[in-house]
Amino acid sequence: MELVTVPTSRAAWRRRGYDPVRLMFGRTRPRPVRVLSVRRPTRRQKTLDITERAENMLGSMRARRRLDGRRFVVIDDVLTTGSTLAEAVRAIEAAGGEVLAGACLAYTARRRRPG
Repeated sequence: MELVTVPTSRAAWRRRGYDPVRLMFGRTRPRPVRVLSVRRPTRRQKTLDITERAENMLGSMRARRRLDGRRFVVIDDVLTTGSTLAEAVRAIEAAGGEVLAGACLAYTARRRRPG
């Protein structure tokens, strides 16, 4: 089993100046492997609803190479709707990898719109 982190977007890197998941893992063992890359830019998720988030993320990641026979735990920074994590799983499975579990550093409860 290997740990894989969801790649941070260039825009998020510019805003924060770091990747929170990579920072958390620092020099730990096992180190997360870099098997995913950003395929295309996405809109900022913060202002999008559930459906828009899923549409925004779909097809935004890809595996850097074939992952046949490899098994992963996918790690993301914040879970809100799960669309980013779902896209990472899709990209890994499309490349032949198997995802055993997903984990996030934080969880954000969705706010319901009035009415």
